[in-house]
Amino acid sequence: MSCKKRVLYVILLIFVILPLYGMEKNDKAVRPAEEITEKNNEPLQWEQSLNTIKTFKNVIPQNTYVFMVGNNKYTPASGMGELSQCYNDLLVMKGIFINCLKIDEDKIFSYKDLTLDDFRKLFLEAILTISKDTGSRVIFYYSGHGQSDGSLVFTDGSVLSPTELRYHINSFENDTILIIDACYSGNNEGPKEIKNTLAYKKNCWRIYAALAHQTAREDIYKDEFFKTIMPLYKDVLHIESIEGNSFFVALCGIFFTKYAFKPQENISFRELVYFISGAGKKYVEYLAAKGERDGSSAIKIRNRTNQLPIIYPVNESVDFKIKNHKYLIFQNDESEYWPVGDFYSVELNVMTPIPLGILADSLSVGIHPGAAFTFNKHIKESIFGFGFVTGLNYMPTQPEAQYPGGLLCSPVALHLIYRTAFPILFFFQCDCDIGALFIQPVYSSDVTQRTSALGTLLYGALSIHIGVHVTRFLTISAAGRYSVLFDQDNVSTFIQPGLSVSFQF
Repeated sequence: MSCKKRVLYVILLIFVILPLYGMEKNDKAVRPAEEITEKNNEPLQWEQSLNTIKTFKNVIPQNTYVFMVGNNKYTPASGMGELSQCYNDLLVMKGIFINCLKIDEDKIFSYKDLTLDDFRKLFLEAILTISKDTGSRVIFYYSGHGQSDGSLVFTDGSVLSPTELRYHINSFENDTILIIDACYSGNNEGPKEIKNTLAYKKNCWRIYAALAHQTAREDIYKDEFFKTIMPLYKDVLHIESIEGNSFFVALCGIFFTKYAFKPQENISFRELVYFISGAGKKYVEYLAAKGERDGSSAIKIRNRTNQLPIIYPVNESVDFKIKNHKYLIFQNDESEYWPVGDFYSVELNVMTPIPLGILADSLSVGIHPGAAFTFNKHIKESIFGFGFVTGLNYMPTQPEAQYPGGLLCSPVALHLIYRTAFPILFFFQCDCDIGALFIQPVYSSDVTQRTSALGTLLYGALSIHIGVHVTRFLTISAAGRYSVLFDQDNVSTFIQPGLSVSFQF
């Protein structure tokens, strides 16, 4: 074999073997962000980064009504066995609606163990109230038994057919989210081959906990996978202890525990369904990895694989940046870009003073660098605030002025602030300062020694900022300030346009 051929074979082997070796190494090194771990023979745990009450602090309350039904106790005549977690489903979902979605508790109608006649009466009463509130939306939630044709079974065995449910949902114009947590709930849509059937109104989204051929299961919170939601239940939903939930509600708990909510992002119900579909598959992986020897995990895997949620309309998209979209779970307040509560800020600015009145003969139009430090406390949903401001500014003067080197000005003032946001990143801010201004001249070529301080003047200023957030803590804005100085004999005013950079923490 010639030398050239040998070199060629070596090169080919390198190109074949190294990628395979790299794939093996990567498979071992690259792990999902969430993984199942086992250390020192301890129980397998599903690692989670948990949301807290602060996660939902800036959610904007939406005008939403909720009608909820949870049926546990079925009569013997119904032919249905009793359920064990529907009351808990109401407890958790109501807690989510109030504490995560910020729905007014007075707008939640929650009922247990209804007969069909009870449901018809109570639903009609609720809708008569809701329909008067134009612009509001409705969430309908049902947890209980369901039949294979998609009908909902009430405690006395009477059934609400898919057609009658559509009739009730279509009886009011409000935007509606329908959530059915029952066996075979996906069959509520009915086969496409059936013509001339009553369709849901166009402004109704439907979420079914199980596909048309699937049963919906209940879970007891014993696995480490679901124990991770307990801090959220306790600290956010204010539920001290709970035995279990339906599989669908348990995965909703995982969503509000685990989903990485972003301050600038609005979250739709479609995002919820997609997330819990993935979480259900991860639970199957968890059970498989746990590998109980008694075979119970294998049974659970078969059960959980046999339940997937679905949402209709299937292809409708939601722009997360649209405010007040009817199918949002919640939207975050843009004021999240502004620090909430007490905060400090450091502002660096470059301005050009334009003197008016008596100062026109003293100040020159030139570069005016400055810095300000403020402490603010926000009130009224972070739109209004008040605090104190101090800083240091340089005011250039004309050569023939009494103090030709310029003036150093240090304000100490009460600081009032109003700020609002345009689409997400852009903002408008108005500041008002009222206090004292300490003025002292600086060295110059014409002044051989520092002159004694000019003294203290009463001071007022009004500033306007229009700018953009570079990050949550850094802003750049075009600024304009109108200042007024008061001494014993004169009132001096000047305008200062310029640029401002602000760091907030």
